[in-house]
Amino acid sequence: MLRLFITTTLGLLLVGCASQIPKPTIKEDTLDSLRTESLSRVDSQALEIMAKKNNELALCHKGEYNKASLLFKESLDKNKKDAHYWNQLGICYFLKGEYSKSQMYLGLSMNLAKSNRTKAIVLNNLGLIQLKLENFPEAKEYFEKSLAKNKRALTPKFNLAMLYSKFGLLNKAHTKLFELRKKNHLDPDVNYQIAHIYLLKRDFSTALKYFKMIPQKYINRDDVITNYATTLYFLGENQKALKLLATAPKEMENFSEAQANLTSKIKTQIN
Repeated sequence: MLRLFITTTLGLLLVGCASQIPKPTIKEDTLDSLRTESLSRVDSQALEIMAKKNNELALCHKGEYNKASLLFKESLDKNKKDAHYWNQLGICYFLKGEYSKSQMYLGLSMNLAKSNRTKAIVLNNLGLIQLKLENFPEAKEYFEKSLAKNKRALTPKFNLAMLYSKFGLLNKAHTKLFELRKKNHLDPDVNYQIAHIYLLKRDFSTALKYFKMIPQKYINRDDVITNYATTLYFLGENQKALKLLATAPKEMENFSEAQANLTSKIKTQIN
């Protein structure tokens, strides 16, 4: 669920780089602390409208890379000195999985960037390329540099939290997530990540508290259901855990085995 920074005519946006993870669109403004920053938070209808208006990034987000590429080429002459243009082009190649080209275009963007806000955007995206290449110390450095350029930016803070969590630096991840939560304590993604950290800390009661803050329609995702059910299991609420596991969409293959093992373990205990 790490995120890309981009700039478009709609303002400062993000694109979820973990596109293989199905994420329900958050339509209620009161729940969404990143609506103005995230293409992954834009509903499919709005994304379709953007694509029909030939928004290059919307087309890339939809996987229509050839069409987007033609549009980028058409506007090259008037945008060749625009840092945002090269950042957007770099993002499209990132989404396409061509990281060398992405890094090259982001480098051009960085050289043309004049404001710290723009530099923060590009540094964050360079960090995500390093993550994809599994150069984790370099990724961390880029996220920290991005945040240093723009302390108000939510994206590098979120990405740092996810990186800390990945390597078991739970207290550091916890701090970053609660800084984000101050922006909107109802955001389901942030509350889920906090719940997951408490689960990893084996503080199951507090984990459950944050899982319960997630509206029901945003729970229906394999990673959320697996970790929520695991929390219920450790609290002895086996029937609730089984009921929740039965609703898993099974769209994320890497969670299927964990769901099957937990279901089997609970049924054995019950029997």
